[in-house]
Amino acid sequence: MLDKLSGAKLFSKIDLKSGYQHIRIQEGGEWKTAFKTKQGLYEWLVMPFGLTNAPSTFMRLMNHVLRPFIVSSQGLEMDQEKIKAIQDWSRPKTISQVWSFHGLASFYRQFVPNFSTIAAPLTSVIKKDSAFHWNDEQEKSFIKIKNCLTNAPLLVLPDFAKTFELEFDASGVGIGAVLT
Repeated sequence: MLDKLSGAKLFSKIDLKSGYQHIRIQEGGEWKTAFKTKQGLYEWLVMPFGLTNAPSTFMRLMNHVLRPFIVSSQGLEMDQEKIKAIQDWSRPKTISQVWSFHGLASFYRQFVPNFSTIAAPLTSVIKKDSAFHWNDEQEKSFIKIKNCLTNAPLLVLPDFAKTFELEFDASGVGIGAVLT
């Protein structure tokens, strides 16, 4: 969805076609939407228009979907709350904590050039059947990822009317590409 925003100046949630019909009614709550016709009794499985809480439910879902990013006419950037959470993240002391940090960092990997290479020491800690070990290599990786994410660049949305150049590189640890 985010790749289709190039050139947009106004962002509206009104443009979401049949948005309510993409939200499943909580299982067991379908009876609340029941209506009767000559053909029988029917219950909605998805949220219909007209429910009192439909607009707020829809807005809550859209905010949840778009929350990790700030989208503007300039481009795409990380949410300041996420940046603060990353800044405050303390050094992991267990594999589970490494998993949590690695998962959050991986979600925002497009903001970090050569993410796979930088994160390789952390990735080695979370491999299956790996014992927890934390040394200078993991510490440097952890700090570098935190620094890269807390100083993440604004990602500019592409102009599809222009010609693109693709530069890429690969190693035994990761691959990377830049579209200019």
